[in-house]
Amino acid sequence: MGFKKAAILFPSLIALGVLYLIYTSFYPTDSFYKEDFEFITKIELPKSANIITKDANYPDIHGKYSSVAVVKLSINDYNVLLDRIKKDSSFTPQSHIGTSSIYHEITSGIDKKEIIKIFRKKKMIIAFLNDNSRIILERQISDY
Repeated sequence: MGFKKAAILFPSLIALGVLYLIYTSFYPTDSFYKEDFEFITKIELPKSANIITKDANYPDIHGKYSSVAVVKLSINDYNVLLDRIKKDSSFTPQSHIGTSSIYHEITSGIDKKEIIKIFRKKKMIIAFLNDNSRIILERQISDY
């Protein structure tokens, strides 16, 4: 009887694993956005980070994709992150964010006037909102 259960259990686990991988490739988990931020910026996303809304498109044949996430931080973590980015010369101030359709969908409730600072490092753009707790992360496809 044990062999029959194993013969059903192992293929079922493999099928579930494959389904999970397919699902997360279309609907990435919060860790995807966190790891993307940390890989590009070389800064750890604060522990208080809570992803409120998010979306990403499926990578093209070259592996390029864009993603957007609105992240809520504690007031202290928000200020520490803002200060750190201001002092880091690898970040450049920007005057715009939101070039993708995903951006407009995810940030539909956020007015552009709420954005007080925008910075870029490589493909990652980070916007700080005037509530001292939310940031917008936009990973753009194009290289700068």
